[in-house]
Amino acid sequence: MIQESLTYNNRTDQLVTAIAIAEKIINESLLIDEVTKKHFIDFGQQIKEMALHPKPQFKNIASIKHLENDFLTYWNESSGEDVEMFWCLITQHEISFERKDILKKVLLQKRIKNNVEYDHVIGGILIAEQTGRISNDEAIKLNQYLSAFEKRRDAQL
Repeated sequence: MIQESLTYNNRTDQLVTAIAIAEKIINESLLIDEVTKKHFIDFGQQIKEMALHPKPQFKNIASIKHLENDFLTYWNESSGEDVEMFWCLITQHEISFERKDILKKVLLQKRIKNNVEYDHVIGGILIAEQTGRISNDEAIKLNQYLSAFEKRRDAQL
């Protein structure tokens, strides 16, 4: 998230800087294969182009928020050395993006509310436990929340 007081141009400047940071990290990454690197770079360039040269009806705060959210999805939902470096550089450059920690959010609310949270927990629980982002007890709780969500979802089908 970004502070609400920023203008479209301020937010665009921050997004463009974040895309440049991401490109540098992606290009230097030893963890990402070349095909995936190309996809990441192309996606960043598309977001940058839409932010810098929007159609008139899209030059507004709501539209730039969507672009920010789309761009930050990977950086919010992934973990590892590259992701940590990204968020460290975002802070150093005083970019007012807020890192979302969906696993911690689910633990605080003591349930999974929707498919986005469900997919994130499924995809991130093992890595988060292995890297120490969550404890073994938190992993057990998340698995319980997964099971409860699946039961609720299946009951609706």
